[in-house]
Amino acid sequence: MAEAYVVGLQWVLHYYYDGVVSWSWFYPYHYPPMISDLVRLDQVKIAFEPGAPPTGATGRVLLQTLTCMCARTGMGIFSSFRRTFPAV
Repeated sequence: MAEAYVVGLQWVLHYYYDGVVSWSWFYPYHYPPMISDLVRLDQVKIAFEPGAPPTGATGRVLLQTLTCMCARTGMGIFSSFRRTFPAV
């Protein structure tokens, strides 16, 4: 778990400084490790598979964004998406 967490930190740094380093990487746990588990981090091997964004990535990103928006926030979305999500 600690190794995956460190790889995740590296993924985030790559994302903010260089852009998406891997489209397929994900953190496989629900919670971070305990701080006491973060030992021997210099031995962690970090390698990402670049890949390509999923087909239709723009629509999926908008759909993912809509699923975590509250109803009041959704009033500012495009009317075409509002028809798809009538509760918004």
